[in-house]
Amino acid sequence: MVPEMVINHRWCRQAYQRITMMYPSDQSPVPPTGSPGEAMYSITLPFPPSANRYWRAYRGRVCKSADAKAYQEKAGWEAKAAGIQPITGKVAVTLHFYRPIRRGDLDNRVKVLLDALQGIAYADDNQVNEIHAHQGDDCKNPRVEVCITGIDDPPKAR
Repeated sequence: MVPEMVINHRWCRQAYQRITMMYPSDQSPVPPTGSPGEAMYSITLPFPPSANRYWRAYRGRVCKSADAKAYQEKAGWEAKAAGIQPITGKVAVTLHFYRPIRRGDLDNRVKVLLDALQGIAYADDNQVNEIHAHQGDDCKNPRVEVCITGIDDPPKAR
């Protein structure tokens, strides 16, 4: 139990240091306000594990793997340290994945990331109305750049 607390504290401290470097002491990240079309967050998170490694069978039950739990916790701490608060209403998510090696499907990473941001950037992933995902390669700095924007409800079909 203690090693996990130490890891969590280290990640929180590193995320806080990045935020304080980005914003001088007289500024701080401001949560979005205004109409849904104006609410927006941008954050860079660590590269997520594949959905193929996300679920594991254990004693006849399906549960999240240790990799999935660790990534959710890590991404959650970084998002909270960046000042992200849940957006109400529908959201559009733009994702730019930069993978460490030329392997893996783009769609296997999207679900993992959306689950990690649930409860932090939006209350539930059923709020996600649009997804735009792009994939590139960066072996020296694998990451995912996330932009979450509040959107107005789409027009109803007649």
